[in-house]
Amino acid sequence: PGQEQARTYPKAAAWLPAQVPGAVQTDLIAAKIVPDPFYRDNEGKIQWAGLSDWQYQTRFNVDAATLKREHVELVFDGLDTFAEVTLNGKPLLSADNMFRQWRVDAKPLLKRGDNVLEVKLFSPIKKIQPWLAKQPYALPGAYDSAFGDEPESRHSSTYVRKAPYNFGWDWGPRMVNAGIWKDVRMEAWDAVRVDGLHIAQQRVDADSAQLQAQLELQAGRSGPVQVTLDVLGPDGQKVGQFTQQAVVDPGQNRIDLPVRIAKPKRWFPAGYGAQDRYTFVASVRDADGDSQQIKRVTGLRSVELRREKDKYGKSMEIVINGIPIFAKGANLIPLD
Repeated sequence: PGQEQARTYPKAAAWLPAQVPGAVQTDLIAAKIVPDPFYRDNEGKIQWAGLSDWQYQTRFNVDAATLKREHVELVFDGLDTFAEVTLNGKPLLSADNMFRQWRVDAKPLLKRGDNVLEVKLFSPIKKIQPWLAKQPYALPGAYDSAFGDEPESRHSSTYVRKAPYNFGWDWGPRMVNAGIWKDVRMEAWDAVRVDGLHIAQQRVDADSAQLQAQLELQAGRSGPVQVTLDVLGPDGQKVGQFTQQAVVDPGQNRIDLPVRIAKPKRWFPAGYGAQDRYTFVASVRDADGDSQQIKRVTGLRSVELRREKDKYGKSMEIVINGIPIFAKGANLIPLD
């Protein structure tokens, strides 16, 4: 934490075990530095953590074979929220958005053997409040803090790319989290990297499913690739295989494969039928013979928002596989 917080909470100034994915606050609870914030009035006793800056550190080994690859990247699926990342003491990445993935070329800073990765996370309140204070007019917000860590009507939550409920909600306490809240990994590749697979459902009925498998690739150089898509039914048995040759250019590429499945077992909402799902496995082989796979599991169904004129204006109903359904739900306060 920062110097002021470190003086007040000296136990938090030492390195502590951290769970990744996770959050600083849950690590502090596990280390018994702060009490359970869901008990009585303990919410106020954890607010200092949201006003503090924090550091994560880990060490990892890299072998010579990895360093010979054309591309070696570090991927952060979720950093919460304002972060500066260093690798072996040198700047690697600046982040300011909890909701996106961050991918960065790490090869220039990596070395064979031991490497040190550090992530410094800054208090989102202290980061955004100087900007808010300069605004010549009141800005809309959500809830005033009950703990005096923000000026009245100067709400950090609205102007930070961070989950708003962290700042307090009608159903939960105020805990302004910081942390590495999703996975971190290293990816090494040469000619092609597989980034995503989307199954676009163009037409689905009881007789057939007309689909388009949309494969997203990142290419380091131009060259041919072969794409193979295996489709497995709900019982795990193969129901189809589709192949396509393509040439990729440096940068982002998309390859579309038409897919048809006869007599599909369709997915239905709970109470309307079975939740059968199909597995789509795409394999990409480049000119060097390297192969990568990506898998998606999805239910096949038609979805329609039906709006028809009536005496009140227009109806609005959700229709799944030709069946109008009753959409219902509940607002459940998260349980401890």
